Amino acid sequence: MSTGTRPATAGEVAQLPSTVSLKAFEAVARHGSISAAANELCLTQSAVSKQVQALEAMLGVALFARSNRGLSLTAEGLAYLPFVREAFERLVAGARAMPARRRALRLHVVPVVGERWLMPRFPRFQAAHPKIDVRFPYFATNMDAGDADAMIRFGNGQWPDRAVDYLFGRELHLVGAPALVQRVLAGDLSMITFLEHHQAGCGWADLECVELLPARAQVLSFGFYALIIRAAVSGQGLALLPTCLIEEELERGDLLRCGGISRLSPHGYWLTHAKGREADGDFLALKDWIVREAAQASELEL
Repeated sequence: MSTGTRPATAGEVAQLPSTVSLKAFEAVARHGSISAAANELCLTQSAVSKQVQALEAMLGVALFARSNRGLSLTAEGLAYLPFVREAFERLVAGARAMPARRRALRLHVVPVVGERWLMPRFPRFQAAHPKIDVRFPYFATNMDAGDADAMIRFGNGQWPDRAVDYLFGRELHLVGAPALVQRVLAGDLSMITFLEHHQAGCGWADLECVELLPARAQVLSFGFYALIIRAAVSGQGLALLPTCLIEEELERGDLLRCGGISRLSPHGYWLTHAKGREADGDFLALKDWIVREAAQASELEL
């Protein structure tokens, strides 16, 4: 009986792991931490953990030993890590060896910003830069967010491993449907409902000192501004909203400012990208245009 290794048939060829899983594995191995890897890859800790688990399931081995002190590579993980790093190095080298050409820029955008702020303005960028190809394949929380040239994200701007430019969204104004605003301004404060974004860091408690508003009100909390806007337009309550997201509603009169009340949130929308990315002329043109458009919109709002 031959003891040699039998060549694998086509059906036995090992399944290739996804690049997302490999990136998650390499980052966790380098940092020794799920949270640090998640911060670098702009993913949630849960997403990174699931990617590592999926890779372990595909390989049929444990890559990390888990204990109360954290994560450490197993013998199998130590053996596998050099192959993963070499694969990435070869992919980068192959890309650099390709003939220079203009490639499409990948911009990931939070959906509500893409629909309500970016797309109405984007024809101006296309007219000024007809040869620059920009694509919008995902939004900022997608699993492939790490592959983007840049992202427009919601948060406090604290991403240490990335360059950030504040765009808009921290300036919140109290608005509501016309009938509700008129009732409140007339002094009828009964059955007031307040619609708040639970991540905005600025809610009903911040408005209790305002004489116009009651100290108690029913509060409905949402995780998306798009839902708050729809609820406010339908008259379900008053909401603190960034005007950059409700330009059409304010222009049509579907929403009105209520009492001139506004607050500053610690969270807003930011343009983020890898540090040093500005060396690409096409990317710099896109970045400068987005930042300039945001500044002009803020000036008009004032």
